[in-house]
Amino acid sequence: MKNVKKSMFPGTTFLVLLTFLSGFAMGQSERKLVKEGNQLYKEKKYDEAEIAYRKSLEKNKESLAGKYDLANTYYKQKKYEDAQLQYQKLLADSNLKDPEKSKVYHNLGNSYLESKKYEESIEAYKQALRLNPNDADSRYNLAYAQSMLRQQQQ
Repeated sequence: MKNVKKSMFPGTTFLVLLTFLSGFAMGQSERKLVKEGNQLYKEKKYDEAEIAYRKSLEKNKESLAGKYDLANTYYKQKKYEDAQLQYQKLLADSNLKDPEKSKVYHNLGNSYLESKKYEESIEAYKQALRLNPNDADSRYNLAYAQSMLRQQQQ
C-alpha cells in the first residue's frame, strides 16, 4: 500500500476555523448536525455522517464546515468523484482563506490520486504548495503522483 499523506480529519483546528469563519449565522441545529456528523465520522459510520452533513447543509448551504466534512466523508466512502465535486465547490467559496484552501487542494489531490487522475492530482498538490510552501505532506504526495504518472506513461 502506498504511503500517501492524508489530512482529512473533522474536528481538527481546521474544522474549528471553518466553523468560526462560517459566522454566527449558523443556526444551533446546523452546528448540532455538524457535530453529530463529526462523531459519526470518528466512529467510521461514514454513511450516517454523510446524512448528518447533508442535513446541516440544508440548514445553511454556505456552511464551510459542512461542505468540507461532506467532501471528506465522500472520500472515506471511496466516492471520489463526489468528493472532487464537493472540494471544487468549497474552493469556489470566496470566504475560504489561503491556509484552508491549501488543505482543500491537498485533499482534492488525494481524491484525484485515488481515481488515478495523476495529472489533476499533480495540479492540486501544486496549488496546495503555492498556498502553503511548507506543506511536507503535499510535497511528498506531489512527488508520489509524479512518479505514478511517469509509470503510467511508460
